[in-house]
Amino acid sequence: MRLPLLFGLAMASMAVGRADVILDSVGTPASYVPANGWSILSVDSPFIYSAYGVEFSSSIKRKLTKFEFGIGVAGNSSGGFVAKLWSSNNGKVGTQLASWSITPTTIFGSCCDLLQLETPNGPELAAGAFYFVTLQGTGPFSLGAWNYAQGMGTLAYSADGGLGWQSSVNRLPALRIHASALPTAVPEASSVALLALSLLTAQGASRWRRVHGRKL
Repeated sequence: MRLPLLFGLAMASMAVGRADVILDSVGTPASYVPANGWSILSVDSPFIYSAYGVEFSSSIKRKLTKFEFGIGVAGNSSGGFVAKLWSSNNGKVGTQLASWSITPTTIFGSCCDLLQLETPNGPELAAGAFYFVTLQGTGPFSLGAWNYAQGMGTLAYSADGGLGWQSSVNRLPALRIHASALPTAVPEASSVALLALSLLTAQGASRWRRVHGRKL
């Protein structure tokens, strides 16, 4: 009579993937400063820094599914932009892990659309590991800004188009990161049946000791 219950408990112990927001500086509904932010520009721009990034982490093993960026572009911008994922080495930008081309359409000064970057193939995030996501221009006339949002965090910035990076605690740009928890390995049906049988055997032995008053 108890086998279905024990089988259900065994199956319930398996983790199921779920979608989580692991970083959110914009809130719901999204809100950010529409006319001020970190400059995302061409490498040869007259500004000292032209690329920026944000450090984040995942408490458990997950797979990245989506980034949302509050980035605005100037009306005369004709260059491209790229988002990159990096490892973090004690708060410093480490090794590049992935990159995605993006095409912002929100005009800088308006609020508060978020550019959606889907990442259905991940990559995976290790439990407790830290990473950076960065934005930079890719063309000679990339003119954009990553709008200021809420909160403080570890901000990376580059003066040479992402070849070298510095970092410090500073104001966060508009960013929301989604990731899905990875399910644990599902045991074979025979393994689950053996687990249920062993639980039944242990339960029967316990009842026998209570009735007969001695150990096996």
